Amino acid sequence: MLALALFAAAVAGVARAEPPAKATPTMSVEEVRPGMKGYGLSVFRGVVIEPFAVEVVNVMRNFNPGGDVVWIRCPEDRLQESGPVHGMSGSPIYLWAEGEPQVMGKGGRLIGAFAYGFETSKNCYAGVQPIANMMGVGSRAPEGDKVSESTAPSAPATPSIKEMLASPEFQDVRPSNSYRARMMARMFEQPARPGEKERPAADSQPRPSYEVRTPALTGTARPMMIPLSVGSPAAARIFGPLLERMGFAATFATGPMQAGTPPPGLDIKNIQLAPGSVLAIPLGWGDADLSASGTVTDVLPDGRVLAFGHAMFGQGDSAVPMATGFVTFVMPSIISSFKLGGSGIIQGTIVRDENSAVVGRPGIHFTTAPVRVAVSMPAQPRRTYNYQVVNHRELTPMLTAILALQSSTAAQSAPSESTAHMTGAVTFAGGRRLEFNSLSSGGGGREYVMDLYMPLLMLNGNPFDRVVMESADLDIRVEPGTRVVTLVSARLDNNEVAPGDKVGITLKLQPYGKPAFERRLSFPLPRALDDGDYTIQVSGASEYLAAMFNSHPHLLQPTSVDEQIATLQRILSTRADAIYTVLQLHDQGLAIGRQELPRLPSSRRALLSAPTSTQSTEFAETLERIEPNDSVVEGALGFTVTVRKSLADRSR
Repeated sequence: MLALALFAAAVAGVARAEPPAKATPTMSVEEVRPGMKGYGLSVFRGVVIEPFAVEVVNVMRNFNPGGDVVWIRCPEDRLQESGPVHGMSGSPIYLWAEGEPQVMGKGGRLIGAFAYGFETSKNCYAGVQPIANMMGVGSRAPEGDKVSESTAPSAPATPSIKEMLASPEFQDVRPSNSYRARMMARMFEQPARPGEKERPAADSQPRPSYEVRTPALTGTARPMMIPLSVGSPAAARIFGPLLERMGFAATFATGPMQAGTPPPGLDIKNIQLAPGSVLAIPLGWGDADLSASGTVTDVLPDGRVLAFGHAMFGQGDSAVPMATGFVTFVMPSIISSFKLGGSGIIQGTIVRDENSAVVGRPGIHFTTAPVRVAVSMPAQPRRTYNYQVVNHRELTPMLTAILALQSSTAAQSAPSESTAHMTGAVTFAGGRRLEFNSLSSGGGGREYVMDLYMPLLMLNGNPFDRVVMESADLDIRVEPGTRVVTLVSARLDNNEVAPGDKVGITLKLQPYGKPAFERRLSFPLPRALDDGDYTIQVSGASEYLAAMFNSHPHLLQPTSVDEQIATLQRILSTRADAIYTVLQLHDQGLAIGRQELPRLPSSRRALLSAPTSTQSTEFAETLERIEPNDSVVEGALGFTVTVRKSLADRSR
């Protein structure tokens, strides 16, 4: 991949600090006593590593099963004002032995990393992850070509999908703009089919302790969160709650203080990873910087880097970039203070991620996918943005959606009365592909985020096979004006017809902000149609898809990634700017897996649908007609027509 070659060239051209000749002196938990003093190292502005005073409060045994923690207090004024700061995770803590000269920033032995805090504390107390635990993680870090991303299953998509659909950002989204996401959510609510791996329940996956959060509760200690720059307030509002569940604090800034922009006079090429320096994890970069950050705890003689003092994901093997970084400033908060900054130069790869530490080492052992987003906004020149996104089971879908949202709001936000059209495709390893052609109107242009995020999330969290994104190429066009029409009423030319006739329908449609108008539809009936009453529904895409999946439930029960992609593609290809007319037949079809067998003789259908077969699913056969429209269509109308062959006989 060209991107990797460029990364390798960039890394090769940057001078790295030589690893220390010998290991840092350490102190075990057994040697620590209340009242001992020392210092920590961290960056509070720019790249300068500064010491801060600490004193031991006490040692808590079995803070985690089989693990101890040292509680310290940070007495200096700036930390008393801010409390524990998100981004200080990993800051090395050194203690002086009895009788040792106490010179701030010098001497002492390393006891571990600044790792835990209390959100509502009136003082700066912090829990220190013992260095022995972190060394243990380092000893399990893979070497050479053995580096790979964790094979642990990704979290199920259902909780994130439901959380997003229930969020305040999407509570007022029109049904015609959210139907694609809601139909996708139904796929994971279906029972497992034969041959499919058991779908884990939403809460059955093992989660790192930091994911179970109870903010603002007195007496709740938890790992410090990892600041992650998301570039825009819109991205922070939409994805902040989901990131928080993963242990990330969404941060953003605009203008001259935008995260990822080095402060004036800072030469990022000269930054080196060292105890107390910023450790950045760039997850998306190019025309924006989506980077997480913490602090380096120690650099071992063989070049391995220990950091954070707690997990990022805690799933074992890892393969995400490790880079230098900087801090623009620390934002103190009465709830949770955080560092705002960005990444510098990629120095290697985070290769191990456990609950006690993350471990990095030199070398490019991660893969990325290019993301291109072209944006057209009213009265704005067309702009194209290019990025690289890290392939990661948990984050790639969200990062891609964040970059699309950030690109579309870089120059201006979409007007509240506007129509957004997103086209393009995402390709995956193995020749798989998902095409997008979503139209949304009257929602300020945010709905396409769901149309992009949901299918990528579902594919990453599928229970069948690993899906790796290779590229994303998207075009977002926003036009002024709300293009929505509502189906108000329908009138039939005749409710009694003969087989082979055309059912004439006159629709009354109410456009947004304009007078109502009528439109004629003609629905041809097959000549072989049996006598009887038939239900016809005229609707927009939302109601059409709901009815279609209700009558064809087997489509929501994929048994492979390819079947899942086919269903997702069918949802994404159902155009919002069309009128759907569907007639439900009396015949019941039978699906074997996803293969539909319509108009089977009753004896054959009875044989295939016997209780001894678990592959068959009955479905309602339908006839449908799709009429393009120049606006998004909302609503549904239903009526009954009576078919009589005798009417055709009399006409002769």
